[in-house]
This record gives sequence, structure tokens and C-alpha cells, in this order.
Amino acid sequence: AAGGATSAAVTTTGRLFTWGGNAWGQLGHGDRQDREMPKIVGSLPRVRTVCIAQDHMLAVCDFVAQVDDVASQAFRNRAGLWVWGRRRLLPKRLGKGDREAQCCPVEVPLEMLGPLGAAASSTEGP
Repeated sequence: AAGGATSAAVTTTGRLFTWGGNAWGQLGHGDRQDREMPKIVGSLPRVRTVCIAQDHMLAVCDFVAQVDDVASQAFRNRAGLWVWGRRRLLPKRLGKGDREAQCCPVEVPLEMLGPLGAAASSTEGP
């Protein structure tokens, strides 16, 4: 994926690499330093797909169960949404630290996704 001065690539094993402009932390490495070479975004679960938008990034990642129980097994094939970059372009109340930039990926709680979140949290099969 590419957008403006930022690029990203997802490997076949679901690892995300980003490089390019990073004025708003949109590379997801915990800082605002531009990078000429691809660097892995290590704080994400297995990435299914990534989208680069204006000064921020979104990734659909495998769902990570907090506990290993029968209910969490229902989410085995589900995904979660992770976002980072320019804070004013992200959902309200997400992330911590810099009030202008979210420099590390943060998971969007399912309840913030409205009907899409309700569908994702369903225990029924896909």
C-alpha cells in the first residue's frame, strides 16, 4: 500500500513493514522519525490487510483472545481493527500520550464500530 510519502507492505506471514514520511506517527514505530528503509511494526497481531489514509494507517488484524476459553474460540476467524497516526483523524478517546499523534497502533474497541462491531463480536460463525 502507498499513500502520499508513506508506504507499507504485509508479508505472507502477516507481518507489517512501514517506511517513508512519519510526521504524525503513521508508521507505527512509537516515534515521528521518517524512515528510508522498511521496518517491522512489532506491536500488531497477524495483519490481514492495511490501508494508508491521510496521515494515518489502519490495519485489519487477527483477533487476539484475552483468555483461552470456549467463548474466545468463537472468535478464531474474527478480526480486529487497529489504527495509528494523526490523532484528529482517528476515533475519539483512542490511544495515549501525544495529543496530536498516536505513534503506536491501538485497537479500536468493538463497541466503537457500531453495527460492524456488533457483527464482529457475534459468537455465531462467519
